[in-house]
Amino acid sequence: MSPELTLRTPPATVDLRGNGSNGPITINYGDALTLSWTSINATFCAITTEAGNRPANGSLILYNRMSSGSYNIICTGPGGTGTDSVSFNINSNATSDVDASWEEDEDTMTFN
Repeated sequence: MSPELTLRTPPATVDLRGNGSNGPITINYGDALTLSWTSINATFCAITTEAGNRPANGSLILYNRMSSGSYNIICTGPGGTGTDSVSFNINSNATSDVDASWEEDEDTMTFN
């Protein structure tokens, strides 16, 4: 009798990045965070706090980040699952360049 050979698909692996970095990263208060991921042996992925399944490779822009945190991704394929995460910090000391003028006699403020 010949030995039986069983081929198994390896589990999925995934690389999640925030603004192109493995993290941790720092962004300014209110800025967007772009999550991007690539996976191997996955058919779909899911990101914590974001509803629905995502493609095996993709990106997602999250606008107006106001507090530090992290995102986790789990990718699933025929051989099993793979996970990754990226954390980010908010720079709350960032300033914006706003030019404003007050017209007292008209009670108006103009922003440029």
